[in-house]
Amino acid sequence: MAAEFRERRAREKEARRQQVKAAIAAPKPVGQMVCSLDKWIGVVEQNEGDRIKVSIIGRAKPSFKFLPRGTRFEPFDSGEYLMYKGHSPRFDIDTADEGKTRWMDNSKLGVCDIEIHH
Repeated sequence: MAAEFRERRAREKEARRQQVKAAIAAPKPVGQMVCSLDKWIGVVEQNEGDRIKVSIIGRAKPSFKFLPRGTRFEPFDSGEYLMYKGHSPRFDIDTADEGKTRWMDNSKLGVCDIEIHH
């Protein structure tokens, strides 16, 4: 039983890894929402191949307010979770940099489809 659980977790982890690779490899046209591996969320303003200019919406941070008492929480050490399909962890967005622009490395940005509620 424990072996089956470990195998299932390994398959899920590999599936998420493949989703992140696909999100990073996907085209990022102007207007596309993107998420970075260091948790920035924004919209593409300009794409120059290796570098992408992003209009910042905010930066994701873990939200503990919706977790049931005693729930074990996986650390948000990477922004990969923002690119997972079918898995939507709860997070808040720090909007202190909203509206600013940043040039980001294309290899660290993935397309994402996140519902933002202000």
